[in-house]
Amino acid sequence: MEFDVVIISGDSAILSVTYTTYSPSMSGSLVLTVCCLSFNFYANSSGAYLIDESWEKPVVYWYRGLYYVFITPTIGNNSLEVFRPGEGCFERITTIRPEIEDYQMDFAVAMPYLVVRVAPWKLVAINITKNVTVDTLDLTREENGAYFKGVTVVKEGSRTSLVGDNPESPPSPSSRTCGTETLS
Repeated sequence: MEFDVVIISGDSAILSVTYTTYSPSMSGSLVLTVCCLSFNFYANSSGAYLIDESWEKPVVYWYRGLYYVFITPTIGNNSLEVFRPGEGCFERITTIRPEIEDYQMDFAVAMPYLVVRVAPWKLVAINITKNVTVDTLDLTREENGAYFKGVTVVKEGSRTSLVGDNPESPPSPSSRTCGTETLS
C-alpha cells in the first residue's frame, strides 16, 4: 500500500491510497495480480469519505485560488470526474462519459478549459469553472494546432494526442500537516 496526500485545502484534503495485490504462483513466489488500484478519499474534520477508485492517481490543477481534481474511475465506469474541494465543502463539478461504450478517454487541461476525447474522432471542450461545453471538434477534419485556449492537438500518423498544461505537484512533506498531526 502507498499513501499519498494529493492536496490540502484549508481543513480538507484529498488522499489516495494505492493498493497492489499479489498472489502466490505455482513456484511459490509472489506475482502481481492487480496493478496499482488507487482508492481516493476526501477528508476533513468530520471524517474521510471514499470518492472513487481509479487506475491512476488524481490529477490536480490550481486556478484562481481553488484546486480542481480530475479522477478517471476504474474500468466499468469509463468516465472523467471533476471535483472542486474547498474549506468545509466538496463539490462534483461534472462527469464526462464517452460516446462509445468502453472507450478509454484521454484529456488535457489548460485552466479553465478541459478538453476530452469522448470518441476517436471527437473532442469536447468544457469551461469547468462554469461547467459549460464551449466547443466540439471533429478530429477527422482537423490538423495539428491549438484549437482550444492552451490545449494543442498533435497528430502523428494515425495517432492523435492532446497537450495541455502540467498538473500541480503534490504537496511538499512540510505542508502535509493537519492540526498537530503529520500526514505521511
